[in-house]
Amino acid sequence: MTRQPQIAVSAALFRGEEQLLIERQKGQTLEGLFSFPGGRVGFGETLRQAVAREVREEVGLNVVEESFVFVTNHEAIYEDFHFVIVVFAAQIGADANPVAGSDAAAVTFVPSESLPHLENDGQTTPSLASISRQALSMLLLRHSSVEKGS
Repeated sequence: MTRQPQIAVSAALFRGEEQLLIERQKGQTLEGLFSFPGGRVGFGETLRQAVAREVREEVGLNVVEESFVFVTNHEAIYEDFHFVIVVFAAQIGADANPVAGSDAAAVTFVPSESLPHLENDGQTTPSLASISRQALSMLLLRHSSVEKGS
């Protein structure tokens, strides 16, 4: 059997200065680490449909597809798996009340500035802090464009 890369999506979700992270469940790829909600793209799904579905399944939030802004592609290549992850970002409301669902052992909000420390301590999936910075930049750029009427 030929092994091939899998296409996945993830969502950097921001609530003000905080960011939503999930703790990967035991028995899962990268178990016990904090990461963005996300998962595999289903056959026939667009990338935005997939990321909205994954957010619903993993943290119980309904974020409309149009709210997601593309951030970057991230490659996660290990001995046992290879994912090409399309990363999106979105702002969620101050009243958002996420609940751990499928694939998430826990859900937490952390201050965005603490991500580099968590990553340096080996508590997050690789490159999470730099991807988070890119995501925040893209959201700020989108917000700026909307304010200018572009």
